[in-house]
Amino acid sequence: MKWISQGKSRLAGPAVPSSLEPETPIFGSISFAAFIRGQGTLAEYAIVPAELVAVKPTWMSHAEAAGLDSMGQTAMKMIKKAKVKASDRVLINGASGGTGTLAVQIAIALGAEVVGIRSGPNAEIVKGFGAIE
Repeated sequence: MKWISQGKSRLAGPAVPSSLEPETPIFGSISFAAFIRGQGTLAEYAIVPAELVAVKPTWMSHAEAAGLDSMGQTAMKMIKKAKVKASDRVLINGASGGTGTLAVQIAIALGAEVVGIRSGPNAEIVKGFGAIE
């Protein structure tokens, strides 16, 4: 279980990446275990390590970002690391799994063409997300 949050960064220390400068729309999560140990809060402000948050894409609402958990963050980071852009043709292995279904949708939202590797029974699910194969 994860505690999901979204909002804007307010302060950033010198070691924080410049992409997380103050007022940057972000989302992130901490594990339930960390929350129980007191490493989190249900308050208006929280201190969170930079590696546990991501910049919210401009095309995504805060409500959508808050709905992403670790699978969504993993998918976002994979797509970002691969530098997926419009007109790219992307192969996503495990396209019908938790992270894969989100990666398929994110890549398509960026304008990429997606080929999804999945089991036979899940072909229509993945095509329903917009994958071409």
